[in-house]
Amino acid sequence: MGRLARQHGLACDNVVSYAVVTADGDAVRASADEHPDLFWGLRGGGGNFGIVVELEFRLPPVGPRALVVELTFPLDRAAAAMRGWRDLAEEAPRQATPTAEISGDTVTLDPAGQVADAAWAKQRLGRATQALPNGYCGLPIQKHCPHANACLTCPVFLTGPEFLPELRQQRHQTLALISGARNHGHERVAEMNKQVRANLDRMITEIGNHGNGDGDAR
Repeated sequence: MGRLARQHGLACDNVVSYAVVTADGDAVRASADEHPDLFWGLRGGGGNFGIVVELEFRLPPVGPRALVVELTFPLDRAAAAMRGWRDLAEEAPRQATPTAEISGDTVTLDPAGQVADAAWAKQRLGRATQALPNGYCGLPIQKHCPHANACLTCPVFLTGPEFLPELRQQRHQTLALISGARNHGHERVAEMNKQVRANLDRMITEIGNHGNGDGDAR
């Protein structure tokens, strides 16, 4: 996650357009105004749409100076440090991007002990820094993802009840994408997104079966 993420979003949030060779061999440009369904899909709505040969990004204005502060704390101060990071992340202006890292020797943190806050942060930090619009990436923070826009077909993708509205909206958009692809004779695109729709149906059903619990769906 970059230093400008809180103020300007991730790189994927600032894509203006894609030049794509689709699965049917057509060369198209996808943006908010041209092929908007394909543009939505390429920004994370699914995968297997074709080969992206060009990206156009929106570049935010950035001043010539940046302030970077790094603070290191010993383990016995972890609880207070993580509480301070949590409060700073909540109250800091959008221009600031606070991050936290827990590293060093392997230790066992007692959830009922003095460093309970650090235990909570250790468990949730990976989710907080790899959050997606409709769930979480289950990969360790330091591990590079080998997939391109394939979260809904990835075995380490996690989601839960709090993402039901996004999942339902994504299912609606996926159905529209499949319908549009078929109407334009792009059967391969339609077929490849049927798996995305099936995974969305399964996730929505599993979350519904668990009620309002905290269980995750994969």
